[in-house]
Amino acid sequence: MRMREGSATLGQEELRAAARAFCRERPLYYANFSRVLARADSRVWAAGPAGVALEDGPSRTFMLAAADEQAACRLVDCLPERADLFTVQGACLLEPLRRRFEEKIVQKYGEMKLEAYYQAVYPKDAPPAGGAGFTVRPMRPEEAEWAAGYYSAIPGDTAYMARCIANGPMLVGEADGVPAGFIGWHPEGSMGLLEVLPAYRRRGLAYALEAAAIAYDLARGCRPYAHIYTGNAASLALQKKLGMVWDEEPLYWVP
Repeated sequence: MRMREGSATLGQEELRAAARAFCRERPLYYANFSRVLARADSRVWAAGPAGVALEDGPSRTFMLAAADEQAACRLVDCLPERADLFTVQGACLLEPLRRRFEEKIVQKYGEMKLEAYYQAVYPKDAPPAGGAGFTVRPMRPEEAEWAAGYYSAIPGDTAYMARCIANGPMLVGEADGVPAGFIGWHPEGSMGLLEVLPAYRRRGLAYALEAAAIAYDLARGCRPYAHIYTGNAASLALQKKLGMVWDEEPLYWVP
């Protein structure tokens, strides 16, 4: 398998072109790669017809995709020692990644945990209809602690929430002038951080918030996408209602 790796004679533009060609084969499954490739602060470590290794600048996430075992081994071998956070697209990558990085990941995080997600993508150029009865506004920096207290995936992590506000935006949904929920973008570009406060659930606020986030992404020329845990039936139903579509093959966050 031919795999182009970064070198003194092979620059980023040639590597990016090879990576984009790879992503065009499965635009839903590789929407996250396309988003990061469009940013100047990303780096392509290797690219070819059977795989891509990409580093996202803001999050320091290493994004790997491989079509076969040979490509998977080449991609993992080309990564720098500092790598410790990954998205993995292609199950053939999991064992090579484990062999090289498991000890380091366990030392830092306590375990090498694999979490499977569907990558839901909004395919249209016009946003979905917004939800009625709510006002959506940008989250203010001083609201980071409030939001961190409600965000169930990383409870109490005010620093991460502040980082997401700074990378921005985070959006707050208000009901009758009272903050009732929020949504934002993780540093690598996926929509997420969606929470609705208990008193305001089952009133359509989750739909209104994600519809607003989709509209914001489209307005800034980005293809909206989100990572949905494969076992989260309620969230998958929300994505379908919003018009999101996804490839049936999951991707993995490691750890």
